[in-house]
Amino acid sequence: MKVYSRIYLVEDGFGQRAYASCDESCDTIQIIGLQNSGEEEQYFDSDAYHLEEWCRVNGFKYKCIIND
Repeated sequence: MKVYSRIYLVEDGFGQRAYASCDESCDTIQIIGLQNSGEEEQYFDSDAYHLEEWCRVNGFKYKCIIND
């Protein structure tokens, strides 16, 4: 049996890191505890495919690890 999963890693400009994971049965993820360059806390709660753009807009580093 194969298990499909993705791990999303995000880092802000202050070195704070957050991650979220999902498997084939979910698409929605949450990222909390990161700050943009104005030191405003940012919160992500949406479909995972929007995360990369959200990171780009907020100046965060983004990486997705796929296991399929």
